Amino acid sequence: MFKEYNDILDDLRTAFMEKWKTKMNDNAKLEDFERFRTVGTGAFGRVILVKYKPTSSYYAMKILDKAKLVKMKQIDHTRNEKRILQCINFPFMVFMEFFFKARIESILDR
Repeated sequence: MFKEYNDILDDLRTAFMEKWKTKMNDNAKLEDFERFRTVGTGAFGRVILVKYKPTSSYYAMKILDKAKLVKMKQIDHTRNEKRILQCINFPFMVFMEFFFKARIESILDR
């Protein structure tokens, strides 16, 4: 049993490191999502409930205000968070399914 657990962890570690070395490019666009409501806010933006139109699956979309990130010198932290979220794949942890950049005004003003 312990060996199986270690094998699973080794596989997850290998998959994480492979993804860590790969840059994640934009794989969606704002128009792919139907927005519903804000579910949380923070110092640098908000999280909204969205539905991915092609599959009708629901997701939480994190929207960051780039100007605030730059002003508060949080760019490196944000990049690290993005890389970690794109690499992890574990049932009890949040992970990144999609990534794209958009003009913040067009998202938050709606």
